[in-house]
Amino acid sequence: MSVKRKVIGLMRETYSMWERRAPLCPRHVQNLVHEKGVKVLVQPSSKRCFTDAEYEAVGATLTMDMSEADLLIGVKQVKEAEILPEKKYLFFAHVIKGQADNMALLNTMLEKKAHLIDYECLKRDGEADGQRIIAFGKYAGKAGMIDSLRGLGERLLFKGYTTPFLHIASSYMYRTLEEAEACVNSAGETFAKGDFLRGADIGPLVVTFTGDGNVASGALSVFQHLPHEMIDPGDLATVKREGNPGVIYGTVATPRNYTKRIGGGEFDYEEYLGTPSQYTSVFHERFLPYTSVLMNCMYWDAAYPKLITHDQMSAVWDAGNTNLLVLGDVTCDVGGSIEMLTKSTVIEEPFFLWRPDTREVAGTRTEEGVLVLGVDILPSELPLEASTHFGDLLEPIVDGILDGEYARDTPMGRMLARATITENGVLQKQYEYIPRLAKSQERKSLPGIQFVIRGHLFDTGLINKTLDLLEVLGVEFRIAELDVQRNFGLGAECPSRVILEVFATDNLDQILAAVRLQLERFPQAHATFEMVE
Repeated sequence: MSVKRKVIGLMRETYSMWERRAPLCPRHVQNLVHEKGVKVLVQPSSKRCFTDAEYEAVGATLTMDMSEADLLIGVKQVKEAEILPEKKYLFFAHVIKGQADNMALLNTMLEKKAHLIDYECLKRDGEADGQRIIAFGKYAGKAGMIDSLRGLGERLLFKGYTTPFLHIASSYMYRTLEEAEACVNSAGETFAKGDFLRGADIGPLVVTFTGDGNVASGALSVFQHLPHEMIDPGDLATVKREGNPGVIYGTVATPRNYTKRIGGGEFDYEEYLGTPSQYTSVFHERFLPYTSVLMNCMYWDAAYPKLITHDQMSAVWDAGNTNLLVLGDVTCDVGGSIEMLTKSTVIEEPFFLWRPDTREVAGTRTEEGVLVLGVDILPSELPLEASTHFGDLLEPIVDGILDGEYARDTPMGRMLARATITENGVLQKQYEYIPRLAKSQERKSLPGIQFVIRGHLFDTGLINKTLDLLEVLGVEFRIAELDVQRNFGLGAECPSRVILEVFATDNLDQILAAVRLQLERFPQAHATFEMVE
């Protein structure tokens, strides 16, 4: 009795003209075809970073028709019209935070009874609060650092200084990451030999990094190609005053050194995670006056102190300190931890100039201000390396899906089950909140009271039960923010977090008491409750 050959389909990317990545590179396809006996269909694409001929050469079949495939794989969202009924899909869907732009896609998946597995939800050990298995973060950091160095050259020229950084291009302009890093290295060597900034009133260059995850490590790996020295934040003032202008200094800002406890006392990391309202940012005092380039690579949400507010930035600027030349906001969290990131940018026009004095985007880039990078698909600028890295992580997961692991009680099976958003026309239990979350976004213009709940919200079902409670109470509410992918670093416990906003005036105390009581009924969630100021 013959066994039906398994078939996967590699979809072309249609999300953006810049999306040249592929979920599997030819080497991965070769393994699937020749070692696993899988038939691989590849939709032709003239902009993909790997050519159609490269896939054909390793045994793939080029075709637009994906109807034979058991599993269809892409990188970014798929057009609704191209969704095939009752097929398994694997891509970044961007629906778990109720993103309005992608609700039509989710509804199409449900209507066509498609099985959607989201990369964003593939977590270690199948835990909702576990570390993500697949991500492009390191390459976002690398591309962000390269692009920010291009911006640094531009701003130094505006200040009257020609430097080798002018010869660094945006990441996408290089054929490979190796070529980009070689250019950074060459610029650094030239910078170290010259007196490009000697006597300059801006002092030695200082690059400040936030974050301790893959994004920050990617940015730091590029920075290390420059003539650099990493310093303690406490030495910033001395270095800015007495440092070597041929050296670029780097420092890392962490909550321990950019925040202070409002009531006084020592910084406590566990307290900061649990009750961040006890802390306020002093980044504008300890780091901003000495920073030339700020690489923002950290996780942040609204429960935590903002890194730099408009008021703080303007106060530093108005005091005559205009040292900050470039903000490379790799997180691209508009209006988030750094308020001057007021909009995202695109690869072909990666920068805008922010004027702290007027709190506006300047009409040109030939004015005083801070050059801001806010590209939200930075890994797409390094498609070859990002795709290879991604495929290395994805290949065993594809094997697990084809082998039916999602139906088994194994680590792989639990992980796939947890990442399944829709199946047979139904939202899976852990994602039943999505329609309510999407609907709640419509209430953003109303005033309300916010509170944050942290804990194991998904595995225990607490998130759904809390939303049910608010509906039973007849409360108007919205989910202001939902975090299901926190990662503060290896070894740190990463509970989920939801910020809820309720719109009630008469019985607010009773509503909040009911929510607190609900949390007590789920001791296994280890949930905490805190008002958001």
